[in-house]
Amino acid sequence: MQKPTFLRLLSTSLLLTAATVARAQDPFVPFFRSFSGLFTDSTDDGINNFTAPGTDIDFQDTAIPVNTAKSIFGNYNGATVSSYTHSDYAGFFAAKNYAQLGVTNVQNEGYYAIAGRGSHTTVEFFTPGALAERAVFHWHVTGNSNTPLGVAGSRIDFAAGSYGTTDFNGFFSIPTGPRMEEYGPGNFTYTLPMTLNQPIDLFYWSSAYIQINQPETTGHVGSSLSALADFSNTYVLDSIDLYDGSNTRLTNWTMQEVSSGEVMFNQDGRTAAAGSSAPEPTSLCLLVVGGTLVVVGRRRHSRAI
Repeated sequence: MQKPTFLRLLSTSLLLTAATVARAQDPFVPFFRSFSGLFTDSTDDGINNFTAPGTDIDFQDTAIPVNTAKSIFGNYNGATVSSYTHSDYAGFFAAKNYAQLGVTNVQNEGYYAIAGRGSHTTVEFFTPGALAERAVFHWHVTGNSNTPLGVAGSRIDFAAGSYGTTDFNGFFSIPTGPRMEEYGPGNFTYTLPMTLNQPIDLFYWSSAYIQINQPETTGHVGSSLSALADFSNTYVLDSIDLYDGSNTRLTNWTMQEVSSGEVMFNQDGRTAAAGSSAPEPTSLCLLVVGGTLVVVGRRRHSRAI
């Protein structure tokens, strides 16, 4: 599967001050980041020399409820390029992301639409009468996507462990294995093998994206395309299982966020403090392609999360 190049977009769009870095590296302050936008590229290097800025809301210590970017370019290098990207906060380590792209009179260049969000916080597990030595985190991602060129889909990254002053951007430098990196809808698990009765850093990033690299438009110049990555149901950390040294599942424990003191998970799953991860109806998306108004209804999915 073609992998999105959003990390380059994130790093290029961000200029850090010393104060911002210090704040981001404080493991006891929750950190939230959301990114939404449309990009084009006239090279063949996978969205490097992009020209259309996105909306990058970074280094927040409170959650960003909604991040929406509507981009419409009439006669952009001979093409009409339109996108609608939308990212919602859906609770503790949960998100909803949506990206839509339309191009009339395609040119020989790349197009990339993305909506994503993630966070970093520190938690601690409390296991009365037992010592937890392994945690298994269960992620659930639902959605659908389609595109005539390139790839449209979703990405979820997650890591847990003792990472000291590693900031959110440093999270992406953690190699896969210690960092989970999964694509598309599905159920994903992540195992943390360590003694858990100590502060643990949690990082995650989720995104819905459409990526059409410049070589993929060759032979399609002058045509029109419409692409969708609808993951506005939910990316959610669904449940956690704890095990002791003899591989026995623990049935009495809590996971507390260090900064707020709130219990976010226990042996029964998410708590009220973690927020609801259930999908909710959202507003209509309006996309203008070639002068035609396209109305896309985003409704509640019947599939349970």
